[in-house]
Amino acid sequence: MTAKQIQDWMEICIKALESYPISILPKFSLDAFQSGEFEVKSELQVPEIEWEKISSTEDTREQGFLVNQANSILSEQLQSMKIDEQKILLLYYGFGFNQKQLADRLGMNQSTISRYLTKSTIKLLEAIARISQPQQWVKQYVRRWLENEYHAPVHSDLIQAALVSAIKKLVNEEREILQLYYGEQMDEIKIASQLGISLNETAKRLNKTRNIIQEKLMQKINIWIKEYLEKWLSNYYKSILKAVLKNEAKLGKKELKLEENIFLVERYIQNQLY
Repeated sequence: MTAKQIQDWMEICIKALESYPISILPKFSLDAFQSGEFEVKSELQVPEIEWEKISSTEDTREQGFLVNQANSILSEQLQSMKIDEQKILLLYYGFGFNQKQLADRLGMNQSTISRYLTKSTIKLLEAIARISQPQQWVKQYVRRWLENEYHAPVHSDLIQAALVSAIKKLVNEEREILQLYYGEQMDEIKIASQLGISLNETAKRLNKTRNIIQEKLMQKINIWIKEYLEKWLSNYYKSILKAVLKNEAKLGKKELKLEENIFLVERYIQNQLY
């Protein structure tokens, strides 16, 4: 995946999750929070996102494919989790329980709940990282950007804006050597002479500064991915809840209590496993 693809992918993921109704139910089943014999009725199957409505371009359709791929991988990862992990995610993201409420409800220490959430989140983040693979393209992307875009970065570009922000946070010595090398197009020999340092030290400073920028971009990408994952989990479980409640309403059951809602959703998801 290229830098352009990851940028488009993240923007489209977030746009899709924010723009589409919460009633959209992902077409794949979650193995995660299951416990019951709830009959899966056809009306619960909500059509998948139509990416052409966001944009008709070929690039966007390609990114839509990547999002669907992420959906499938996240679903598979959730299905591989233990039931206890799945239930905690359901209550946390679907019903909005905080860690203390989860601990009280499940008879666990809050620290145990925190560990469960962290462990589950890491598994899912690793699954997304296997798609985006930022570690494979960030280094070359940063070098090309410094060479070609340093003079006039596009601030509306998600990744370029992150790089500009990273540069602003550099110490003076690091910003100076970037400006001399990429801004004023000086070679390393002239830079060494102007700064009164050895050629070897000049190369080391340049390399160190590039590495710092790469690391800051990786950190930013990780934040984007985590934000996407949290939106995905929240929308996924709330979509299931809404679909289940809609079905119950058709059966004449309205204004169910919280415990009944939780039971129905757990039963529905459990049924998806088998």
